[in-house]
Amino acid sequence: MSKDGKWRSFPKVPHLLQYVISGNYFGKVKINGRKVRKSLKTSVWSTAQLRLNDFLKEERENRSRVDPPKFSAAVDWFKQELANDTTIKSRSKEYRLLCLQKIQTTWPELWLLRLDGITAQACKEWAAKLNEQIASHYFNNTIGTLRQIIDVGLEAHKKAGGTAFANPAAELKHVRVRQKELQLPEPSHFKGLVENIRTGSGAWGGRVADLVEFLAAPSSSKFRAEGSGMYV
Repeated sequence: MSKDGKWRSFPKVPHLLQYVISGNYFGKVKINGRKVRKSLKTSVWSTAQLRLNDFLKEERENRSRVDPPKFSAAVDWFKQELANDTTIKSRSKEYRLLCLQKIQTTWPELWLLRLDGITAQACKEWAAKLNEQIASHYFNNTIGTLRQIIDVGLEAHKKAGGTAFANPAAELKHVRVRQKELQLPEPSHFKGLVENIRTGSGAWGGRVADLVEFLAAPSSSKFRAEGSGMYV
């Protein structure tokens, strides 16, 4: 019996306690220096012993469980890997960081979530809004960056002994990149452009104007592919 008379312990069942006032039983265990006490929701001795075994099994499993890292930690690892990757050009690295910045400005709450707290549905809702805000090529690279960051975090989680699970951003789809329409000047406008170059570019004006006319001529953009019979 405890000093205050409220708790009864049982030497032959060391992890079992009874709250004297209500008669209910509790399981107790010490996990990594932390004391855990949980109600077994019964005042029957035999039922308490059965539920105590389940309680101990659950707590032992929790002791060995490794929580997934937060997204913010995955971002730090991603940045480190990106900085150390010698196969990627500096401009490409800068572009990835730009995509990362876009993720942060459009989904700042993500930094506080653990990887298992990020759902596929939340990723899809974010992506749908993002697609309306930025160009298709930028969008594709941004969702690709999100997938890479989570992959880095999942790999670290696996190495730490954590349970593997799917990347919630894996279902995000790339959008078709729309090509810009090439708007060529009308013949009259083109002639005016050439004359402006010829008269307004100093000593080199005539040569530059002649070059522009040559490149714009239909015959200059064709050459016969040897042996193919095709024009390109």
